Amino acid sequence: MQNIDAIIFDLDGTLWDSTETICKVYNGVLERNYPQYYHKLSLEEVQGHMGKTMLDIAKAIMPQASDEMCMDYMDKCGEEECAYLSVHNGNVFEGVIETLTELSKEYKLYIVSNCQAGYIESFFRCKQLQRFIC
Repeated sequence: MQNIDAIIFDLDGTLWDSTETICKVYNGVLERNYPQYYHKLSLEEVQGHMGKTMLDIAKAIMPQASDEMCMDYMDKCGEEECAYLSVHNGNVFEGVIETLTELSKEYKLYIVSNCQAGYIESFFRCKQLQRFIC
């Protein structure tokens, strides 16, 4: 049997749920900056985009927009998400802090995500969780 010395976690849906915040941000950025494409995104619609690339998400939300405009939209969303989540927190799942506390005593802990720069750091700040992760 192999020795396990590290555990790798995905972030969204494993350690926390930030889809309500993301939905608010996506709607706000869309309405303020791209009113020609505005339609109220539902929580279910946003959840359905989780795990896709940023460009694929934006193209699904604004199908007629250019790739450049789509990436500009996602950049704006990313900036707002990180700022908002740093202050208001995401919904860290019940038991996560206790579990990470115990696991960090014996294992190196890592996070992977296909998120934008700054998003994982927002997770760390929300509950000062960086102490657990390598």
